[in-house]
Amino acid sequence: NPMGELGNGTSNDSSVTVQVLGLTDITEISSSGSHTLALKSNGNVWSWGVNRVMQLGNGTYGDTVVPTQVVGFGGIGYLTNIKEISAGVNHSFALKNDGTVYSWGQVAADYGFALGTDLMYGSVTPLKVENETGTGYIGNIKSIAAGNHHALLLDENGDVYSFGINEKGQLGTGNIINYVLPTKISTLSNVSKIEAGDEYSIIVKNDGSMWSWGNNASGQLGN
Repeated sequence: NPMGELGNGTSNDSSVTVQVLGLTDITEISSSGSHTLALKSNGNVWSWGVNRVMQLGNGTYGDTVVPTQVVGFGGIGYLTNIKEISAGVNHSFALKNDGTVYSWGQVAADYGFALGTDLMYGSVTPLKVENETGTGYIGNIKSIAAGNHHALLLDENGDVYSFGINEKGQLGTGNIINYVLPTKISTLSNVSKIEAGDEYSIIVKNDGSMWSWGNNASGQLGN
């Protein structure tokens, strides 16, 4: 717990369970790397832990040992009406009830611009994920999944979009080109669930079959 990953107000390790401070009515959590996101029943998002690359989305760069509320788009107010959250190693995502997606954290070239925007640097406040052409914001999304340095989006039609670093083919685009903006995976349809890991991705189709792609050095793909 040296960076406050436990959210209990200290930086001390603990071999017994400790309560995260100040949070009640939590409906979903997501952890990756050294930070955690928590979604409250009222649609607000809280975060704590390491914040050196702005992955907490609270408008600051500092690590925190207690939960802080994720601020709103452009740093105005707080993020609201969220129904799903997903934490990557250096980036975070939140899905709103209206099907739009917000991201924050690091977006350096080394990480494949993994926020789904054409912003050249990271952001301490949530940004709206753009659409495939960069002419507006993506919508109609039903689920999100953040990998180490990439992400997947599943829309209401069962189509999947990916973006970020692609060195191991984890975007499923048939190449190893990094994509700045969400790119539709043309070979996929009728998808019901998505998950993104460390340089690999996996999905479930409506028929219950599972499909995977990306890094397979340790048999991650199950093929």
